[in-house]
Amino acid sequence: MSNTPRRKVLRNRKRNCGDKLNIEHKMMKDYSNLTIEEIDRLIEENDKKLKNIWDTDDGNSWEKYKAKCKPYWDDNESLYIAKSMKETPKMRPLEEWEKECLMTIEEFKECCEYGSITEDDGSGKYAMENEVSDIDASPIAFVEGRIIPRFTHVCWYNK
Repeated sequence: MSNTPRRKVLRNRKRNCGDKLNIEHKMMKDYSNLTIEEIDRLIEENDKKLKNIWDTDDGNSWEKYKAKCKPYWDDNESLYIAKSMKETPKMRPLEEWEKECLMTIEEFKECCEYGSITEDDGSGKYAMENEVSDIDASPIAFVEGRIIPRFTHVCWYNK
C-alpha cells in the first residue's frame, strides 16, 4: 500500500485529467422546499413501491428489475440529501487516521467536478477541521452545487 497521502494522490489525479470532465450524471430532484416530515413520508411511499416491485417480481433479469426500481432509488437519494441538509448533525472528534482523509469543501468540490472522486470510489461525510458529522457528502450533489454551507470540510473514505 502506498504511503502517499490521499490528498496528494487526488491532486495528481486531477492534474492528470486536465479539464473538467464531461461526466454524465443523474440530475437530482430538489426537495429543499419540503419539511423533514414530508420528506420522510415520500421516502416511505417510495419504499413501499420498491417492496411491491420486489414482491411481484416474477424472476425477471436484473436489468429489468433495476429499470423498474431505478426511479425510486434515484428519488430516495435526492430525498435523503434534502433531509440531511435540514437535520442537525451529530458531530464527533476526528480520529487520527481520518485527518489524512480530510479535504476542504473547495478541494472536494474540484475533485468531484474533475472526476477524481465519484459515487463508486467510496463515501464521504461533512466535517469541520477537527470534527466529522453523520451527514453524507455526495459527489453528485457537489457537482450540482448542492452543498451544505455550514461545513468547511469533507472527510472522504476510499473503498
